[in-house]
Amino acid sequence: QRSGCRGIGVEIDIEKVEQARRLIADQGLSHRIQIIHGDVRDFDPARHSVTHAYCYLYPELLQEIAPILRKIPVVVSAGHQIPGLEGQVLVGQCWVHRT
Repeated sequence: QRSGCRGIGVEIDIEKVEQARRLIADQGLSHRIQIIHGDVRDFDPARHSVTHAYCYLYPELLQEIAPILRKIPVVVSAGHQIPGLEGQVLVGQCWVHRT
């Protein structure tokens, strides 16, 4: 609300998608935040002009989507280093990659 940023979430579980959409609408942020029902392995960051990504995923899935994450200028992963993505630095408890 304060920064004016836009956000996109990708979630495979339709119940979580619907819950997130309700919460976003309740906060009046539907014009700023979009939740996509789908598999992150099929997500195209260029299609949505993604400049930053925050990942809260298991290392196995992070490794699988590393080729997608390489296309994003700034990637943050909470708790897990992203296998196959070189040049990450640990900042607090998050791994950060910048192109």
